[in-house]
Amino acid sequence: MAFSGGCPQPNVRRACTNAAAARPLNLFARLIQYYGFRRWTSGFGLVTIWANSMTWITPLEKGYNNAALEKRLWGAKPAAHEAESEAHGHRRGGLFGRCSRRCAIAAGLGTTLLVLVCGCRTTVPTIIYQRQDLGVVTEVQPLAVQPDLTKWQSLKVGMTEAEVTAVLGKPYQKDPRPAAETDAHIINLYSWQYGEISFNSFNTKATFRYAVIFHDGLVHEISDPWHGQFSSDGRPTPVELVGPESGTTLNHYPRFLDFRWLPSAGVYPMEYEVALQVLEVNQHEAEHYEDYIRETINRNRVGWKQAGKSVKEMEETAARFARVLRQQQGVQATYSFRTHDIYLPFTWVGANTGRWRVRAVNDKGTSEWTAWHFFKFSI
Repeated sequence: MAFSGGCPQPNVRRACTNAAAARPLNLFARLIQYYGFRRWTSGFGLVTIWANSMTWITPLEKGYNNAALEKRLWGAKPAAHEAESEAHGHRRGGLFGRCSRRCAIAAGLGTTLLVLVCGCRTTVPTIIYQRQDLGVVTEVQPLAVQPDLTKWQSLKVGMTEAEVTAVLGKPYQKDPRPAAETDAHIINLYSWQYGEISFNSFNTKATFRYAVIFHDGLVHEISDPWHGQFSSDGRPTPVELVGPESGTTLNHYPRFLDFRWLPSAGVYPMEYEVALQVLEVNQHEAEHYEDYIRETINRNRVGWKQAGKSVKEMEETAARFARVLRQQQGVQATYSFRTHDIYLPFTWVGANTGRWRVRAVNDKGTSEWTAWHFFKFSI
């Protein structure tokens, strides 16, 4: 998790304000923030050591699984998360990497007093931390009954009932054939069901059917859940996202979100992997991230020059900074889920930009990820 200043997001600053009465130590974090110490940090959006020492008393808003994740900043991290952090260089490190919580707090307060009283510029090492979480949503697996798809694709409009039966056999469900039409303006249709993908969870009640629709004994329409886009080898086809649509701006609070997508073709049972990311950049910057890196470095060159850095030192600093930004990719936190459903509820974590994508997994393989869809909360 990476942020600059005492609070990770503007909305969390409000949480800091509320927490100040209950936790007097929070006053120091707020004094730092508003007295201007943040101007002396790197300005790169990376959390400083003094900020890390204060982070544990800065509560996140009460939301879906956020509090537990925040505790991992100073609590015991699972081995998988620790390994992930080490692999990406996301370690506490610096002067306080192996200090106890009290040691880090004392050092943070000491740095605060030094700045407020002496007005000294203090160079503080920076660290990077991306919060990550993995959840498994337990839902009832959908009912999946599918016909022989090779035979199914041989059906043609205009075939008779007998010809359809010769290809697919008897349907497992069929409508009775209606009486002969007496009104030229009314067409009586009836269907034979040859399969379905049916979701019957609390959140999702939807059925996607394989149906042959007849009119007067002849095939009028052939309907399947995939609109003719079948899997050729049983592996999942790419997922189609439904909502929220990319580019959506949301302004409700609490920040409830409903992520929905359509099922994939392929062999069932099937699971869906959902990735959500909290971003420190906006959609345009995320989609043109190399431009963002270049512009950010150019903005900081002025400060480096004023600090007396030589041309060589500035180039070395720019190269290190670019590596850090490419490693971060503008991501503050990542949430991953696995579910059999085509729906995921979530409570968002701040007034910021986020993005989401989905892919399908079954015994035959994994589909490609969908493109990232972006959204933004304004409050």
